[in-house]
Amino acid sequence: DLHAEVWNAMGIAYKASQQTQDAVRCFQQTLVLKPGDSHALAHLASLDALLPQQQSSIHTFDADYVQGLFDGYSARFEQELVHTLDYKGHQWVAGELVGFWNNGVSSPAAAGAPAAAGVLRTVVDLGCGTGLVGSELVRHLDPSFLITLIGIDLSERMVEHARLRTYHDSSVYQQVLQTDAETYLRTLPKDSVDAIVAADVFIYVGDLEGILMASARALIPAGLVVCSLELTPEGGSSPLMVLLPSGRFGHSKRYMADLAKRAGFEIMSWKEGVLRQQHGTPVFGAVAVLQKKK
Repeated sequence: DLHAEVWNAMGIAYKASQQTQDAVRCFQQTLVLKPGDSHALAHLASLDALLPQQQSSIHTFDADYVQGLFDGYSARFEQELVHTLDYKGHQWVAGELVGFWNNGVSSPAAAGAPAAAGVLRTVVDLGCGTGLVGSELVRHLDPSFLITLIGIDLSERMVEHARLRTYHDSSVYQQVLQTDAETYLRTLPKDSVDAIVAADVFIYVGDLEGILMASARALIPAGLVVCSLELTPEGGSSPLMVLLPSGRFGHSKRYMADLAKRAGFEIMSWKEGVLRQQHGTPVFGAVAVLQKKK
């Protein structure tokens, strides 16, 4: 809706000039014209100006918003995220999978089998971006392991970057596709993937039930999901999943535990720490390792 886009643009301009009340008015007008607009909701969250009914009704972002966000961010993505914001999510996620596999904790091909070199493993990197997680994996996994690494991203420009990513003159990814993560997982044969990694992805998905159910279907028995999350505020009355002032979704450990159980996973590891910086303030997150039950 053109009129909604105009109100959004006005809100962004007011926000940039620190005219908060005018910015809130513009974003709320956007929602009158286009209810559920992800751009307006994310900005209102960052201004701590979501109405209670808006906060309780938003469960995900629409794909167009996420695609546009990262298409526009792609050129400066790594410099800003890794070097300016001191982002650690890609290292956390890759490090957990590398640790589990290099130490023989989970099966590469069959439930209960010891980890073994020479077995081809398929890894799907959801929201692969420019290829940060993929690069960490190929750099640190035992070189005797054979992996097929598939990158998935909504952003066309991120996909272009990931396809060009190399390590020792070889492509990091064997395939990179521009598509929605859950949709892609549902196209895969059942029990066909050894691991699914997702760094800084679920924070833009929100409600994770669909994607974890699709992951459980695609994974082999004892297959792994390794993901990073931002955390909800602590406290007994805090919501299990909420749109945070960062403009991204936060999840609680209880939310993940309940959903993992319903989807047929066991949480094998949960580690918390500072995921990144934002406006000079630490952003606390977690990396979780979920294993599909045998």
